Amino acid sequence: MGTSRTEEELAELEGTQVLVSTEGYRQYVESEFQGLQEYVFGPNPDVFQSEVYNLESLMWAFGILRSRTFAPYESEAIALVPGLDLVNHNATSLAGWQGKGGGGGIFGGNEKAGTLRSSCEIVQGEQVYMKYGEKTNSQLALDYGFVDDTDNSGAYLLSLGIPEDDPFFDDKADISELAGLGENFQFSLYGGRGEPDPEMLAYLRLIQLSGTDSFLLEALFRDRAWQLICNPVSQENEGNVCECMISGCRDTLKGYPTSVTEDEGLLRSSNLSDRMRIAVTSRLSEKRALLSTMAYFEQLKERLPYMEYYQERRLKDLGLLDDNGQSTYDDFFKDGIA
Repeated sequence: MGTSRTEEELAELEGTQVLVSTEGYRQYVESEFQGLQEYVFGPNPDVFQSEVYNLESLMWAFGILRSRTFAPYESEAIALVPGLDLVNHNATSLAGWQGKGGGGGIFGGNEKAGTLRSSCEIVQGEQVYMKYGEKTNSQLALDYGFVDDTDNSGAYLLSLGIPEDDPFFDDKADISELAGLGENFQFSLYGGRGEPDPEMLAYLRLIQLSGTDSFLLEALFRDRAWQLICNPVSQENEGNVCECMISGCRDTLKGYPTSVTEDEGLLRSSNLSDRMRIAVTSRLSEKRALLSTMAYFEQLKERLPYMEYYQERRLKDLGLLDDNGQSTYDDFFKDGIA
């Protein structure tokens, strides 16, 4: 039996976040269909004919729904807003959706309402675009069926979590909660943007806190712990952060069947179908972000011996080190203080 077109296209997504998320969507829809089939469709075949109410139709409906939903209101993850789904995405668009809930409905009740506003002039007859939020190409491909061809830097969603077997799990989870994150959090890696998200660096330091650095987890420091780890804690801790990120990026890159050079060559080809082009662009975007992130932490690792850490900052606060890192101990005694 030959390989189907869909299987070939999915093969192009090997190693990508798109494929993992697609599988998650598929399992979710199949589970929902089984429940509907057992309790609704099956018992009422005269009303819900199998030619229409089947798994394939539900898959189609789910895909259409996902491609028409946004996050227009702060209190909701996604919503279906008639009219808004007609506005196409453009990453450089200055138009944005301002949503509000209650008291502002177009029918004068408590309906939620909003306004699509542009901060630049729009010429009459020109198509209106909006930005679908800070989404990676993998997210755009999964939910909306297109990619941003202008994104040459790449993006990757990194999920981080405090290991449950960490001996300091409870303390770290508490500090993370106080910072508004939690035991698990997702950060975006972008290629070509220099230093990663400072909040992600702090979270990585928290995860890697161990040994003598674990004193920062004590209750005495609880209210200040997050603020303290927003800066390098120790050379060992910062080194563990670098090793973790370098090895993680390297291992993830091994999961892709092609190289960046091969993907770039494919995109220059005119033989790719639209769906194949989306697949190649998605995996290339992920790889560029991972390579850029790995390069950043490799460079950071080389700078570790020359960086300032918590102990040096603390001694400076106490006046025992000057701005050049030199001890003020001798001056302390020259002033006649014993």
